[in-house]
Order: sequence, then structure tokens, then C-alpha cells
Amino acid sequence: MGGFSKIFCISGEVYENYESVHSVQLFIFAGEGNRQWYEPHYVSKNIKPIGKIHTIIPAGVNDENSLLDACIAFAPKLFDSCPTLKKIQAELEDSKSLSLVEDEIPNDWKQLRREAAPIFETLNVSKIKFIPLNTDQRYLGSDNKKDLKNLR
Repeated sequence: MGGFSKIFCISGEVYENYESVHSVQLFIFAGEGNRQWYEPHYVSKNIKPIGKIHTIIPAGVNDENSLLDACIAFAPKLFDSCPTLKKIQAELEDSKSLSLVEDEIPNDWKQLRREAAPIFETLNVSKIKFIPLNTDQRYLGSDNKKDLKNLR
């Protein structure tokens, strides 16, 4: 049995010195179990996956390309200018999941990664880690003890 360990928030624009999440287009949930996996949760109705892909399996645990791969698979519109994208979309048009384990990776995926990397670097990406709250923190969603002392 597995569960989610973190969420990535993908926004289209980067704002300098802006620490909150702005214009989120897509959440990517990272799951942990027998294998690590990613699945999309869309905010923007304009973003659709390649084919019918609803899950990707990265090459390995914490693979350095896993978030880039997830963004390409779940939000190809962000990478429209990549020449190899259309070929990959045609190859995966009926796919419901995508495994990026070395012997299962689509033929031109590595080339698409190289093309998509500069675009990926311009995206605003944030990470939310799941942290269990103690009983007091649950009331205000705060981890500041002084915020909690007037609660009861």
C-alpha cells in the first residue's frame, strides 16, 4: 500500500521575490509505495496530458529527470515549441500510463527532455511536503505556539 509524500505546484510564470503560489496550472502528486509514481491534478482546464496519461513511473526513486518528465507528460502544452513533442504525442496517443524505466522509455523521450529542459527552467515550481500536525496545530493550521495559546 502506498500514499502521497509531496505535491509539486506548477505555474507558468516566475515572479522574483514572490514566495506564494501564483497562477497554479497543475499539481503533480508524488506517490510512494512499491514504486514511486506521479499523477496530475489539473487546475487549468487548458492543460491536458499526452494521450490519456494519468500516471508516470520515473526511472528510479528521486530520479533527477522525474519532475521534468511529469511536466512533459501531464502538461505538453507548456512545451509546444519542442520539435520532438508531436512525434511523442502520436506515439503515446492511446497511452494511459508512462513508464520511464530504461528499457520501457519511448524512443525519442531523451531528445524531448533535452528540448524541454530550457522551458522547464522558466516555470515556477513549488513543493509541498506532507508534515503531520500535532493536536494543537490542527486548530489553526499553525506551527506557531503563541498563535495557539489563546485558542482554548
